[in-house]
Amino acid sequence: RGQWTERPRRSKERKERYLAQMVQSAATKNDGTDIPERASPLEKCSFVCHLFIFPLGLVYMLWVLLPDEMLETTASVNFFPRKAYALHIPVSALFLFLAAPLLYAGLNSLTVPKEDSLDTLRDKHSRKVNSISVMPQDKSSLV
Repeated sequence: RGQWTERPRRSKERKERYLAQMVQSAATKNDGTDIPERASPLEKCSFVCHLFIFPLGLVYMLWVLLPDEMLETTASVNFFPRKAYALHIPVSALFLFLAAPLLYAGLNSLTVPKEDSLDTLRDKHSRKVNSISVMPQDKSSLV
């Protein structure tokens, strides 16, 4: 028991100082100083997309879930698509979402020059070549 001594307990003032520092640090994190003043274009685009997609999703869910009679009487909707499209629309959207990388790769492959094209040998540092001949024109230079 002689070699093990108890830790000194914090004094009341020290505890109050520690709590004051914790409150101060929490207040500086939550007062908005760490948030940038201007929103990035990506944030603006995301917000606008949310403003359009959320109400469209609500209208879609109402169209799918409510019976046709209720739509005709309460919302006074005279024409609306068949309920068969309720499954067709999300499946088509999912297909387009999953097919987008394949379509993008296919379109990019159309812009690539052929393997035997001289365009694959040129860049901004190369000189423009009118014609390339493998064999010299004059056969006497080979001897």
